[in-house]
Amino acid sequence: MFLQNYRTQHAGLIAVLMLTLGLVSCAKEEFMAKKSQDSFSAPLTFSNNATVCSQFTLIKPRVDFLFLWDNTSSQYLVTDETKQALTNTINYISDRFDFHILMAPLVPQPGSAVNDVAYLITTSIFGLGQSAINIRAEKSQAASLLNNFTVTANANEKGLQRSYDMIYANITNGIFRQDAYTIVVLMSNGNDYKVDTNGYYDPVSTNQYILNIKNQLLNLRNTVLRSTQLRFISLVPHTSQCRVGWLQGGSYTEMSKQLYSAPFPAGDLRKLPYDQTGDSTPDSYDICTSDFLHLFDGVNNSIQDTVISHQYNFWPISAVQSPLTFDPNKLRVQKANGDEFFEVSGPNQGAGWRYAGYLTEQNMRYAPSPGEAFTGHMIELYGNARVTYPECLLITTVSPTYNYGYVALSSKPIESSIRVTIDGRSIPQSDVDGWEYIGAKASQNLRIQGPNFPQDPYQEVLPADIRTNAYFLKMHGSAIYKSGAVVNAVYDPAGN
Repeated sequence: MFLQNYRTQHAGLIAVLMLTLGLVSCAKEEFMAKKSQDSFSAPLTFSNNATVCSQFTLIKPRVDFLFLWDNTSSQYLVTDETKQALTNTINYISDRFDFHILMAPLVPQPGSAVNDVAYLITTSIFGLGQSAINIRAEKSQAASLLNNFTVTANANEKGLQRSYDMIYANITNGIFRQDAYTIVVLMSNGNDYKVDTNGYYDPVSTNQYILNIKNQLLNLRNTVLRSTQLRFISLVPHTSQCRVGWLQGGSYTEMSKQLYSAPFPAGDLRKLPYDQTGDSTPDSYDICTSDFLHLFDGVNNSIQDTVISHQYNFWPISAVQSPLTFDPNKLRVQKANGDEFFEVSGPNQGAGWRYAGYLTEQNMRYAPSPGEAFTGHMIELYGNARVTYPECLLITTVSPTYNYGYVALSSKPIESSIRVTIDGRSIPQSDVDGWEYIGAKASQNLRIQGPNFPQDPYQEVLPADIRTNAYFLKMHGSAIYKSGAVVNAVYDPAGN
């Protein structure tokens, strides 16, 4: 019994001795609170290259088409080839323009409404009235819709009058828009002319008729629609009786020519097309010699030529008004061919550019007419720095350099233990050129105006760099740091 008690007492003593030895052998550091370290790299400024080409146009121009399709006789012109040609043209248009395409039969049924069996092809209903929306169809249906144009035996073809009537009747419903390109495409194997009392062709009356319709169309172009251009593209026979039952489309060819060259009013900045200068039949294409599959090639070329001369003297940088996402003092402007242009103070300083600031509804284009309004930060271009299709402009921007006035700590520190370095430089605790511990905050924007605004250097800057639910140091004087700086804070955590 004694032996057993002795062993038990000594066993307890041995355990106490071992525990004591263990405590003595522990390193001193193992009883100290572990240091916390918070590192923060202020985001670097970054460069951005944006190449914008004047490929067709910066903002898709409004182009409103009226397609009038011959529906007389046996409707010979509605074939698989012409349907495919129409589809190709609509696809061509849709890639390049903000378009409306109104398709209608050339000769309406007697007593029918002007928009009877008419269809509107457009990608958007923006700005359209209900009567326009009611006749809207998908562009994939365009070719098949030609089959709905009822064949008429009415030989009284009045394509010129029909062109004016269709445009005029579809202005208030939004199909034909102001400041757009207005383009009539008329296909016929007949003609629109006047006859005398004996039923013979009357050239005097016909010429007067052409003049009257031309003046009505020009009134639409110049005052009602203020069209950038108005084109009358005719796909008609250029010779008499090239096929049995076909007529030379002389009136249509003449209207194409006269509208193509009709001058704008004095002082008007709009310009005439130049793509067919010297052609005896501008904007008119001979269906007697065209293979139907390529019938609209001339139309496509003419459409592209309406915008090929677009020239720009303003160029966009950013549509975001605030916060400023680039440094206006560090812009670089080049053309795709490598020519670089430098900042100038105004138009008399040669080829170059100036930062124009944030502009509202500023026309970027000055030719063939002012247009393509843009709202945002822009530069103005002078001399050879101006852009003409198909040139591209490369704008290199650098993000602004920001000032930072706060450092976020992930846990509560023992204030006396805080050690701060910025880019390896030791920062003292000071309210002059050092740091100040301001405690916990639910949210804090690290970015401040700093020296840029001495009246209130701690005014916030956007875009904000927010830290939430943290403990903060406030930086003073030379301790305010900038984009790209590396901040390191080491401290003992205070616990709860």
